[in-house]
Amino acid sequence: YSKNELAVIGISSHKSGSMTANYLKNGANDFIQKPFDIEEFYQRVIQNLELMEYIELLKDSATKDYLTGVYNRRYFFQLGVSEFIKATEKNNPIIVSMLDIDNFKGINDTYGHHSGDLVIKSLADLLKRQFHGKSHIVARFGGEEFCVLSFGLETDQYLERMEGLRLDFQKSEFRCIEQCFSATVSIGACKVDEIDMTSAIKKSDELLYAAKSSGKNKIVKNWD
Repeated sequence: YSKNELAVIGISSHKSGSMTANYLKNGANDFIQKPFDIEEFYQRVIQNLELMEYIELLKDSATKDYLTGVYNRRYFFQLGVSEFIKATEKNNPIIVSMLDIDNFKGINDTYGHHSGDLVIKSLADLLKRQFHGKSHIVARFGGEEFCVLSFGLETDQYLERMEGLRLDFQKSEFRCIEQCFSATVSIGACKVDEIDMTSAIKKSDELLYAAKSSGKNKIVKNWD
């Protein structure tokens, strides 16, 4: 465990004044001298747990998108590059996808930004459901645009998941006061073949543009 995941509290009856300093110097979070009051012990444990929770909240705010809970663009590149290199070295299949909600400005203009946020969160939830675990990195790139980096999936497996997501999103219903509406998503998917991650994202963005230009609500990919 890292220091952010595990708190160490030293306990000793040793009377040396340097004992506490040595424990803390070597990575302990806290130190209790015996004998101690049981309430003090409980309070020290609670304080250390609260500190770890606070660190986790700070980490989430720095790495995740506040609206959807998926990674933000900055952390996507930070994490993605290292995972991309590992997958390349192991010759694992890599697929990069760009997704964009169709006619999103019209949704905001017609139903309001709150409804637009609900649509964005709905797509993010579907992405987290279909592409969870360490083999996938999902990020919101900004606005209504998302990026997915997938490792280890063959093209037919990937296409089944992404097509399922597209259909599920299309079937979703959103309510604004007394009105119901639906939304669709366009997707560009690039199978990586000896190119770096930035180039793969650029290629998947071009494929996304092709999906938008040819009717929307579809997946355009770079393999047969």
